[in-house]
Amino acid sequence: MSRDNGRNRNFSIPSLLIGGGIITLVVMMAITKTALLPFPMVAFGQTMPNPESAAQKPGSINLAQGARDFLNNNLNATLIDAMTAAVASIPYSISVEGHFSVVRGILVYNVTAVRIEDNIGYNVLVDPANSKVLSITSAPQISKLGLPTGFANATTLLIDAAGTAEEQIPNGMTIAASIKGTQGTAGVDGPTVYVITVADISSGTLHKIKVDPATGKAVSLPDVVPLGQIHIETIF
Repeated sequence: MSRDNGRNRNFSIPSLLIGGGIITLVVMMAITKTALLPFPMVAFGQTMPNPESAAQKPGSINLAQGARDFLNNNLNATLIDAMTAAVASIPYSISVEGHFSVVRGILVYNVTAVRIEDNIGYNVLVDPANSKVLSITSAPQISKLGLPTGFANATTLLIDAAGTAEEQIPNGMTIAASIKGTQGTAGVDGPTVYVITVADISSGTLHKIKVDPATGKAVSLPDVVPLGQIHIETIF
């Protein structure tokens, strides 16, 4: 947001030529003083605002409520809907990640789908308002996506794990999902887990749940944070 604070205004200083010499007249006018002063003058005896007392009086916009209202008014498709639409548009593919993105000022689901047999990845943008596929572009090869070792051997798909996590939260809506490797010992990778973020818009909370790809069951209690702490690039 740009604001014009009047800092680029130019004021000329008149000069008078006398006997070959230049005498500069400094003209102090009331309007010049008003334009140059960054803040208005305070009369004697006037009480200045106390910054500390002002800080104790919050504004009228609640971030969590604002995020809740935004999602309630605009979000008609969950990430599960978006991943379903993405893999349906790419035969023989599975989804391995999904989250919100902002493209040219528009909120979208960004789903990464892969075709394991061909070692090909795709980025699929889906409209959160109606789960319509907006675009499909080639992503780096699967080997370059940074997926944990052995992810293709999972017996439970990410989209199914998202459904399991969503069932843990009444009125929950899946908004993010990914595959994560865990730290093992002696240089050996630990087990792979699915990390699912479910939003409870009615209560204004986010729930991060881990699901075991081998069993399809939740393996952790939800990590709960207020909805206002979600970060969708520069939105929330």
